[in-house]
Amino acid sequence: MAFDPDEQLNDWYGWLTTQAGHSALVGLPGALILVPWFGPYLPPVIIALAYLVIWEGAVQRFGAGIADALTDAACVMAGASILCGALIGYGTALACFAAWAFLLTFGVWRRI
Repeated sequence: MAFDPDEQLNDWYGWLTTQAGHSALVGLPGALILVPWFGPYLPPVIIALAYLVIWEGAVQRFGAGIADALTDAACVMAGASILCGALIGYGTALACFAAWAFLLTFGVWRRI
């Protein structure tokens, strides 16, 4: 795990796997922890804001820029949203997954 921020402008595969890691390794576990206390609606927002402030702000000091930090936080939120959406209903989970797929597609297209 690298602690240096990197937007991976010329590496679409590296960016894609990094964003998938944000979703799977931060968003999903965070949702599993917070859902019992906050229900299925609030955890994605809490996790994304905590990630943005603690990791991007305090640890990396927004070193790759605010756009990269917001994209990372959005992918963390997407991972949590997919799990929380599944608790609400299949359609909600599908909508969350589609939004995450759009975000990833745009990011990959930008780096090709």
